[in-house]
Amino acid sequence: MAIAPGGCIYLVDDMRDVQASLAAGMEPVIAKYGYLCSISAPESWGARYLIDRPEELLSYI
Repeated sequence: MAIAPGGCIYLVDDMRDVQASLAAGMEPVIAKYGYLCSISAPESWGARYLIDRPEELLSYI
């Protein structure tokens, strides 16, 4: 697709996914309706964006 990592979003559902996306230079978007197995609150994982429903992702594309 020839898109730089900084032009990509990474839909995540665990803190380790946020860490991986940031390390890759991608913007994480936390799906609060997903796996979320972590002990800490998703708001504390370091992502700027969180969504509650799948259709909210459309505003980031």
